[in-house]
Amino acid sequence: MAQDPYRCPDAAIAELVSRPRVVEILDALTQSPMTRRALARHVHAGGRTVCTGLRALAAHAAVQRGSLGGSWDCAGPATARYELTGHGRRLVDRLSRLEEWTALYEHYLR
Repeated sequence: MAQDPYRCPDAAIAELVSRPRVVEILDALTQSPMTRRALARHVHAGGRTVCTGLRALAAHAAVQRGSLGGSWDCAGPATARYELTGHGRRLVDRLSRLEEWTALYEHYLR
């Protein structure tokens, strides 16, 4: 049985949110599914940064590439829309609490 990324160790969450623009991507995707280009505009980042962030989030089962699925080795079609998974929504809920950020900072990010 696969581990629920929402329950992943705090160190894994700390590593994930320390990546450039990952938190901003999560926030943007709470509003609606978006293409890479729309995400790049929304988070004020380059395409490579957004693609790297999306791959990291996908590795934690927090985002999916619409109904396309497939390998994340390539960027996917420009029209692909990225969206939060159930795990991703639970991660956003967890990160929306100040005590979570305080604990992450105290134990891992200081």
